[in-house]
Amino acid sequence: MSEQIRIAIIGTGAWGGALDATMRRAGHATILADRSVDRQRAAMADADALLLVVPAQTVRQVLDQIADVTPPDLPIIICAKGLERETGALLPEVATDILPANPIGMLSGPNFAGEVLRGLPAAAVLALPDMALAELWATRLGHAGFRLYASDDVIGVALGGAMKNVLAIAAGAVTGAGLGLNARAAVISRGLAELRRLGRALGARDETLSGLSGLGDLVLTCTDETSRNFAFGAALGRDADLPDVLVEGVHSVAPLLQRAAILGIELPIAGAVHEVLHLGIPLQQAVSDLLSRPVGQSEA
Repeated sequence: MSEQIRIAIIGTGAWGGALDATMRRAGHATILADRSVDRQRAAMADADALLLVVPAQTVRQVLDQIADVTPPDLPIIICAKGLERETGALLPEVATDILPANPIGMLSGPNFAGEVLRGLPAAAVLALPDMALAELWATRLGHAGFRLYASDDVIGVALGGAMKNVLAIAAGAVTGAGLGLNARAAVISRGLAELRRLGRALGARDETLSGLSGLGDLVLTCTDETSRNFAFGAALGRDADLPDVLVEGVHSVAPLLQRAAILGIELPIAGAVHEVLHLGIPLQQAVSDLLSRPVGQSEA
């Protein structure tokens, strides 16, 4: 067991609770804070690191609230997945904008909160801009039941977590519509190609996008209704009532496409999700449009 450290965890939802449990299993002291600004600010006192586990669209607000009580050397590790709707920024870009002196990281991987809470084996990536720092914190926060791999590709880890939500909606939709396992596999594999194209344009590394925080998370969330995004897509495909839960992919798809357009990157599957969710295009029409696209060279 590594030395005990004090970890502030802001966010008391399912993932925040699971991370609290797994950090305690590693022998660390945790300070949980909910939506109360006073509790968030109090949690920063004497903390050695912050795990930020709030919805993507509230990351800026929370960091603004604690910025003046955050020591400049405190690692800020974002455990949310998505893009900021108003700016199209990935979450570490949002955090760097507010706390430019702090090391900003990401913790992401193929993790369902319920399984981590129960102590089932899991693995994830912990990315920080400096590899030595990433290795230090991966060693500190990981343990036998929650294996952490260090990376310095913060943008790649953030992009994988954001984009898989959108692709999980697509995978859920084709599953719910009864289009078969072949179609779902095509969404996953061609979705990975889209992730790689955009990732390269943003400076992310292919090995990151093919690893736990990219392909690993994509496979998990595209194959089981435990994923809120997949369940939402499945309900959409069945033309059933949509679940009344936070679905980050719904909020992330438009800024994702805007970011890709600026870079000249085509994202056909993400575009189809946007058309169905926000432009009123029927699902069957969106699928037909995808299938009628000119066939180009396949990407590994």
